[in-house]
Amino acid sequence: MKLPRIPAVYRITNTINAKHYYGQSGHALWRWEQHKNRLKYDEHVNAALQADFNKYGQDAFKHEVIATLPTSKERRNLELTLIKADPDCYNIAGKPLEGEHLAKKIARAWKKGHVWAKVKCPKCGVDVGENVAQRFHFDNCGKPHDVTCPYCQKVGGTGIMKRWHFDNCKHKPS
Repeated sequence: MKLPRIPAVYRITNTINAKHYYGQSGHALWRWEQHKNRLKYDEHVNAALQADFNKYGQDAFKHEVIATLPTSKERRNLELTLIKADPDCYNIAGKPLEGEHLAKKIARAWKKGHVWAKVKCPKCGVDVGENVAQRFHFDNCGKPHDVTCPYCQKVGGTGIMKRWHFDNCKHKPS
């Protein structure tokens, strides 16, 4: 089924606790399918959203388009405005990290002459490189990186093991 291309800002709402996740995409319906797939396989980078999805199930979440905007700059600006206006949302981008915005920490490190700005993870103390790596690390800190197949005890990365191996393991009972 081909989904219509809708450049939009969207909201995923947890109907149980009324928390929201805001996003934007040039293909908002396809992006919703991506979110559902990653949540289903316990691979979403947003740990809080993943935890609530695991707790309440897919039926507790609804997706809605908030605004259709043609340019990514307009969509990103609206997304950040919504995130800042909703302090209890699932999003981490544009929010304070231990009382200080991540971008300020990076900017301060750059001013000090650091070529690669690093921030210490508040959970594990590891120095993490800038931008996407930091956001990914902060959301996934403490999560196991490998999983074990319950049927054959093979160990592998969470993505391929959950997406393919668990369903196709030759030791899986029929």
